[in-house]
Amino acid sequence: MGVLALLATLLYLSDYYTAEQQRLAAAGDLQGAMEASRKAVRLDPFDTDALEAQSFLLQQQQKYKESAQSLRVAIERDPNNYLPHLMLANLQLATEDYDAAEESYRDVLRLNPNAGIASISLAQALMKQGKLEEAAKAYEDLKRDGRIDFQGLYDLGGSRCEPESLSKA
Repeated sequence: MGVLALLATLLYLSDYYTAEQQRLAAAGDLQGAMEASRKAVRLDPFDTDALEAQSFLLQQQQKYKESAQSLRVAIERDPNNYLPHLMLANLQLATEDYDAAEESYRDVLRLNPNAGIASISLAQALMKQGKLEEAAKAYEDLKRDGRIDFQGLYDLGGSRCEPESLSKA
């Protein structure tokens, strides 16, 4: 009985510090928000929300390696949750680590094949790597499934161009 009470207390405190982190971040106190986030992460070894919030705070401070590490810990805690995978892939794409982003987007799609944003972003990562045929196939699949947006249609048109014609334009 005492173990359950202790566990309940730890989970409650983790939720409290997660809410505190959000409040402090909204108030502009990034240092206080990071400390609250660290406390929440320590108190609940299963929760990924605090790690995702911590990653966001680190990105705001342009600490991209630390942000990615927070997401990797979240993935270790809950490997079947596609959201930390997606957040990591988006971070990798934004920091121009296209090979890693491609791999992470593929992980997202393995976990959640209906994650349309991951499909679109995967195609973008493929384009950035110069893998135009693979990107075109990804965009064609999205178009076929009716899950492509205007940007994707534009990129699809560009992915059909030969690399030589792109460099002459």
